[in-house]
Amino acid sequence: MNACPHCGLSNPIHLWTCEHCGLQIVPHTILGALPESKTPPRVRFSDRLRRRIARWLAPEIAAIQGDHGLSHALFDPTAQLLPDGSVENHRPSEPWRVRVGPHCRCRGRLMIYGHGGKIEMGEYSYVGTRSEIWSAESIIIGKRVLISDDVRVTDCTAHSADASERHIHFRAIIDGGHPRDPLPGVYSSPIVIEDDVIIYPGVLVLGGRRSITIGARSRIAGGSVVLQDVPPDSDYRCQVTPILTPRKTDR
Repeated sequence: MNACPHCGLSNPIHLWTCEHCGLQIVPHTILGALPESKTPPRVRFSDRLRRRIARWLAPEIAAIQGDHGLSHALFDPTAQLLPDGSVENHRPSEPWRVRVGPHCRCRGRLMIYGHGGKIEMGEYSYVGTRSEIWSAESIIIGKRVLISDDVRVTDCTAHSADASERHIHFRAIIDGGHPRDPLPGVYSSPIVIEDDVIIYPGVLVLGGRRSITIGARSRIAGGSVVLQDVPPDSDYRCQVTPILTPRKTDR
């Protein structure tokens, strides 16, 4: 007899369907006749090789994932670089270029260019998820500053407006990383974000040609582009005017 795994009642051994509950079953005689599956030797070897490589790389991967560049910065013991945050200091032997004060929390990326830069955060400040703070000159963030998600603060123009200079810079990054020498056609200037400022999501603070200071207790509305000084105790927002231009088509 062949027992049904669903209702537990016995069925004639030749039946493939339980006559009591209708469940499809495979007779034991058929199961016993099936050959035991064997893994080809080539697959077993590749599995062993993959496990061996994983063991070799595990310490390095753990070090990279666990550090997130923290060893190239000076964080107060009470500050935290959270799992989605990172420090990218292209002058790793100079960790003083990134200083994060007491009780700060960082979920974004703090980046120092190869030819210089400095980032400082005062106590109880916060940088949100996917936010980018890029410095080639100096970015000073005061105390109790809240920088929301998807914010970009950069104190330089990043690339030259001249196509040939821009291409030379790009080739240098590919060949050897961020250049240590000053870049032709790239301008930088300090940015200061004073105490108790809040910057809402999607804001761009773009320095380079001139320095920018966002005054204490100011509020920067979401989606704004900041290219100039903001006085203390101000609400800053950009007027957005859609521009629709009809396209000429072949129709």
